[in-house]
Amino acid sequence: MTQNEKSVKRDKFAIMLNILNLARTPIKRTQILYRANINFYQLTRYLDLLIKVGMIEEKDSPTRNYRTTEKGLE
Repeated sequence: MTQNEKSVKRDKFAIMLNILNLARTPIKRTQILYRANINFYQLTRYLDLLIKVGMIEEKDSPTRNYRTTEKGLE
């Protein structure tokens, strides 16, 4: 990787797409945080938005997991 490739910022849509791809199978909040390489504030903001628009659902059995909905897969 060159220096320019390392410093390129991802836009909001790239981060949300990454979260949707990670959540194709049930995944915990912490796993999304680490795998998407985002901070807690960003994670909370993006998850809240994706849940609000119906692209991710939150499941509480037996632990809190997130999963991409059919709408999020489109």
